[in-house]
Amino acid sequence: YGVAEFIAQEEMDRDTGYWWSPDERRIAYTRIDDAPVQEVERFEIDAAGARSYRQRYPAAGTPNTSVALEVLELDSGDVQPVALGDDIYLARVTWFPDSRHLAVQRQSRDQKRLDFLKVDAHTGANRTLFTERSDYWVELHDDLHFLEQRPAFIWASRRTGYKHLYLYDLDGRLLRPLTAGEWMVVGDGVESGLVGVDERKGLVYFLANEASPTQRHLYATSLDTRDPGAVRRISREPGWHDARLVPGEDRYLDLWSSPTQPPSASLRNLDGSLHRELIANRLDEHHPYHPWLESHVTEEYGWLEAEDGQRLHYRLLKPRDLQPGRRYPVVVDTYGGPHFQYVREDWMGGARAAQGYFRQVLAQHGFVVFTLDNRGSGFRGNAFETAIAGRLGHVEVADQLRGVEFLKTQPYVDPQRIGIMGWSYGGYMALMALTTTNVFRAGVAGAPVTEWRLYDTHYTERYLGMPADNTKGYDASSVLTHAHALHGALLLVHGMADDNVLFTNSTLLMQRLQTLGKHFQVMTYPGGKHGLIRMPDTGRHYYEMVLRFFQRELQADTGS
Repeated sequence: YGVAEFIAQEEMDRDTGYWWSPDERRIAYTRIDDAPVQEVERFEIDAAGARSYRQRYPAAGTPNTSVALEVLELDSGDVQPVALGDDIYLARVTWFPDSRHLAVQRQSRDQKRLDFLKVDAHTGANRTLFTERSDYWVELHDDLHFLEQRPAFIWASRRTGYKHLYLYDLDGRLLRPLTAGEWMVVGDGVESGLVGVDERKGLVYFLANEASPTQRHLYATSLDTRDPGAVRRISREPGWHDARLVPGEDRYLDLWSSPTQPPSASLRNLDGSLHRELIANRLDEHHPYHPWLESHVTEEYGWLEAEDGQRLHYRLLKPRDLQPGRRYPVVVDTYGGPHFQYVREDWMGGARAAQGYFRQVLAQHGFVVFTLDNRGSGFRGNAFETAIAGRLGHVEVADQLRGVEFLKTQPYVDPQRIGIMGWSYGGYMALMALTTTNVFRAGVAGAPVTEWRLYDTHYTERYLGMPADNTKGYDASSVLTHAHALHGALLLVHGMADDNVLFTNSTLLMQRLQTLGKHFQVMTYPGGKHGLIRMPDTGRHYYEMVLRFFQRELQADTGS
């Protein structure tokens, strides 16, 4: 009772299973039953030995946890069940301001439909206010906001192909769009972007990539706008902004970084002007990074054109001591999967700063480092993101090859010494690149999915559908299918207690490659979870090992 099931926590960004009404007289909660979910035996191996865990894991195509929703009235003790239907996902639950009605978001198993339900908490009766539909999948978000001074709420939708904000009345009638254009309202996290509302001024504040897909800024628009495309940009400095409104004041907290400015914090007026610096984080002689500034390599940004005409943005580092007429080895650093953006005009990659610093290390050791956001990666609109539907590892690799074609035209690139590396989906990408092309001389695949039938329902079925309905798509997306064509040197890395991408993914690949007589290298980490590269000891060991691997396999200079 009152908890979020595995899928809700892992893939839906819902980490609770209970919701108090605003007047605190009722509480809505989940009642979950894991019995339908298959049991799998998972091993965790650490330095002292191995343990076996029997775990209910909903792999693609198998039953999910049964989830029911109930409402308890505290005064009477009455419990009212809410009819949701079978084999659905309970995506979001919140209360209307009247404390009598629930706003329930119910997603179909195939994720092509999302119903917005208004539920009477006293009787359990519900009706669908509206439905979001997609031929591919409907993305979840956290941008539902009830207004206090008028009977309306703000909702986000991708119905135009880009995520924008809309104003509805409490009966689900669309009043007006609040934003529009070939850009997205988006922030960090799962599709969140709404920062806040000032009803006194009639203004809505949100984050968006209107200025550039590689930047993020704070914007404002009117609740009563007649032109949803006429938004006002507030943040001024180019780069990557996150923002929080200051309660009761006409100011906001601005968290900002850029390729030349480490993360900073300041209080800003709502015209974007500076009120007060909180953490300037200047790169002066007192900054921890100052001793390395002389070796720092400035990133370059640009874009290429995919085969369908869409822009593929990239970030590029050249070797620190680039000498005219000399050709250098390349490391393609990739993630490539949904819901993430690698190419950002920020400091060292933001949340993945460790990887950003490692790109610096590679450049300072004589490597060209190239990162490209292929189709299928996040925050670029439906056409860009749904290009992977039905088959994974195809258009993503094709776009990375477009990047390689560009690199080969550069006079400082050695086309015979190109490597690739990635972690998680990036590890999968590295393996698909090494097995479906002969372009890469070496690759590092960290914690990769090698067989999508092993991964969970909500994530995998969103892109590939049910295994029984898309056998060819699952087979074509599996690294195991292409293992016989492994080309180049492979370093396979995995934590032996990974409970996200199970270690089984790598052991299956090891066995397949051994059976095929393929040579490869392996590094396993006893007790290592999926995030082991973010841990101080294992992370340092991993990055130093990867540097040595590429120095050896691509014959790079040791640099300084």
